[in-house]
Amino acid sequence: MNLTFSNIESVLTEYLKLAPQYGEINRTMLLSAANDGIEKISTGSIMDLRIAVLPVENYHANTPKGFKAVEQVLYTKEPNATCTREEIIEWTQDCYGSGCKLRITKECPKCHMSGPCDCAIAAVVVTADGNWRDAHPGLQYEGTRHYNGEFSTATKKCPEAIQRFQILPYSTNNFHLLKSQTNEDCDLPELSCRDEYMVQGGRIETSFKKGELILSYRSEPVDDNGYLMIPDHPVAYRAVVSYMLERLALQEYTKTKTQGDRAFWGDMTQAADRDIKIARAQLEFPSPDEFEAFIKNHWTKMIPNYHSQTNLNRYKPDEYKPYKV
Repeated sequence: MNLTFSNIESVLTEYLKLAPQYGEINRTMLLSAANDGIEKISTGSIMDLRIAVLPVENYHANTPKGFKAVEQVLYTKEPNATCTREEIIEWTQDCYGSGCKLRITKECPKCHMSGPCDCAIAAVVVTADGNWRDAHPGLQYEGTRHYNGEFSTATKKCPEAIQRFQILPYSTNNFHLLKSQTNEDCDLPELSCRDEYMVQGGRIETSFKKGELILSYRSEPVDDNGYLMIPDHPVAYRAVVSYMLERLALQEYTKTKTQGDRAFWGDMTQAADRDIKIARAQLEFPSPDEFEAFIKNHWTKMIPNYHSQTNLNRYKPDEYKPYKV
């Protein structure tokens, strides 16, 4: 469902319609109860989808403000060391018809020495990935996908900084935190050493020490004071107000300990549970475009999309091209 959100202050107005206060109201308590009520009706389907670029330092990245759940993670990491290569700086070439050899050398532009020198000229640093791409032009193609017949050339429209990112899978390794918690840059022998991530303690724990993440995540909208914003829908207001009334009824029962207040608290508990379930069910129902995208992406088609993850879960339509008569 495509929703708009309102400030939490609007919940207090609806609450006071059902529970008028005589005297000064406990504003802090009511806002806290309203915030908890909004949290109870919040689901992944009504949260915002956001993108954040996060630096990875010492095997972890801090989650952004309002973070609730990961959708997908892209990553790039710094290599552990620069790569070196051998380079010929002198060779000879036969001079045709003369029997002589032409000596060709590559000299230092400063001292003109053909071998190592002490001129302190900066070394040429190259990345292994760049060299590998230059030596393998086949990488310029996304590949032949024999399951669905896709074949397309890679594009250069996306900046090089973004092209370096790859999909980072969630960890299924029981020793994922070995490097970060032992401070040992090592891998367990004879086991898969693929790059992975794990979310715990408000941080994204990675299997590599330093790099960068592009995080696609779900986030709950909050106002300037840090309170959750409420979906602008009648069932949402009804559920949150019912929860606030239940909290107030519990407060009264803890003061008086009477059976009448206990029964009223029980009634309000049932009403709040019912209204929260109704709100979650209605707010989770997708809009027409969301439902159509779900069917295209997840229901089995004539030609299954075996590359949905590597294709960032984008929908690829079935293709039917009959021969023209």
